[in-house]
Amino acid sequence: MNTEHLFVFLLLIYMLVNVVTDVKRLITYNKWHLSFLIVFLTISLLQGKNLIVFLCTGALILIIGIIQSKIPGTSLGAGDIKMLVIVSLFLVAIKHESSLYLIIFILQLGYMFTSLAITSFVKVISFLKNKREWSVEGFKVTKEEVITPEAIPILISVVIILIFF
Repeated sequence: MNTEHLFVFLLLIYMLVNVVTDVKRLITYNKWHLSFLIVFLTISLLQGKNLIVFLCTGALILIIGIIQSKIPGTSLGAGDIKMLVIVSLFLVAIKHESSLYLIIFILQLGYMFTSLAITSFVKVISFLKNKREWSVEGFKVTKEEVITPEAIPILISVVIILIFF
């Protein structure tokens, strides 16, 4: 098994556990993010990869995530931003022949469109149920906002990048 396959395997495990915990509790765990960051950095160092590229990737995604979280109506939390950073590091390592900026752009664009689609779908369900407030495991609608597990659109974006790019 080469390093790219190992990174894909680890990334999918990371994402699946995050999706399960995010759907069940609307939270992702810091120790989970930190563990995978340490594993990623260890493997990257052993492989002699350029850590400057990863540092730039992480910083860029962190800045974009913080800006996105400040947009009214979004439910991107701190754990979701950390997840985006870890995911982008893995994707840049896996898709090293692709442009760093292209990967970040597709990840963010895929995330935003998928998140918007899921939020719109939940709003339609709310309208069809004729209820202003309701919740079901991981999804919550109040008078002011719609809260969804953001790990789902991030996972969909990752799968799109892994398959098509």
